[in-house]
Amino acid sequence: MKEVKQHLVKSLENFLLYEKGDVINKLVKTGLETLMNLERSEFLNESNDTKNKGNGYYERIAKALTNQFKLRIPRDRLGLFRPTFLEVVDNEKQKIRDLAFNMYVKGMSTRDISDVIKDIFGQKYSATSVSNITTKFITQREEWQNKKLDKEYYFLYVDATYIPVRRDGSVEKEAFYIVLGLTKEFKREILGVYTYPTETSAAYQQVFSNLKKRGFEKCLLVIADGFNGIKKAMKEEFPNIPLQTCLFHKKKNLKPHIRAHKWTEFLYDFNNGFRRNANNYTKNDALKELELFLEKWSKQYSHIRNHFLDKDKKYFVEYLDFPPEIQTMIYTTNWIERVNKEIKKITYSKNSFPDENSAMNLVCAILMEKERKNWNIYPVSSFRTAKNKLDKMLREIS
Repeated sequence: MKEVKQHLVKSLENFLLYEKGDVINKLVKTGLETLMNLERSEFLNESNDTKNKGNGYYERIAKALTNQFKLRIPRDRLGLFRPTFLEVVDNEKQKIRDLAFNMYVKGMSTRDISDVIKDIFGQKYSATSVSNITTKFITQREEWQNKKLDKEYYFLYVDATYIPVRRDGSVEKEAFYIVLGLTKEFKREILGVYTYPTETSAAYQQVFSNLKKRGFEKCLLVIADGFNGIKKAMKEEFPNIPLQTCLFHKKKNLKPHIRAHKWTEFLYDFNNGFRRNANNYTKNDALKELELFLEKWSKQYSHIRNHFLDKDKKYFVEYLDFPPEIQTMIYTTNWIERVNKEIKKITYSKNSFPDENSAMNLVCAILMEKERKNWNIYPVSSFRTAKNKLDKMLREIS
């Protein structure tokens, strides 16, 4: 300890006498090397291994303020000593990497991220380095995508969003399928994210097949938009699980077909037929109201019946088999729609993705963050009052 102090005092005296322009950086360098020497001395003194001794130094590039310099890192003969300084440096580098990835997830371009890091930390961080960080995320992402699933969920919400991807030299919007489940602890969980060039029945069948391979067996209801391919895939993969067509999507699709001054009246009649939170209002009641609704509005808009074909009517009223207090949350895919809006907001600024993997990285990063910071922490308490009823319904599914 005495020798270390003498060395530090001597170095300080030399700085004060001779150094003019680079004093601070030299002080940092000497101070760090002195601390590492001290730490190695303490490490060796506390070690019970008499064979272990100091074994010289190796050099490593470090940075202080605006300059880079070489540090002499002390080492021991057995290679067991690692200075705390190196752990701090590695932690700082990891923080920068995490920051870069988080900025990427928020929608910033790799070049903008590089500029921000340079402005804040004074370090050159190329756009390629940022891209490499996202590439390393792939392993973590794939583990999350292929995780083991619970056997039972209360509800599944399924939807596809479109993102521009470059493939074969051209850019086109491709379908990214998202499956969200409500667990028996009332937490929302992403069960899967998949991408196919288009939205097809065959693609949905592969999605559902993958869920089963990873452990999923049953739920009470699947909620999806009105895409016909989902119905076909459901019959193949989940023949015993009912399907609810999203009524929010249906209203949205009908609005352009109704004159603006009639929309308020039309919407009132629509909501009256598809009531929520109404005690003793059954599926049969809703189907009767739907027929009255179609009789009234088809006189003015004959094409309205084309949106409610007889073979599809049952898919609009499945939510009425469930307790009134939860019907508002299971007659629509709004949970996924809100997530899709967040994805669109971020991906819009990127115009297109260079390949499928980079797009999947960003989509999954957004969803993983949503799970970690929100869904895993805050259960959907509105379902709790219906728990006994939902559990009983699950048991009755063969």
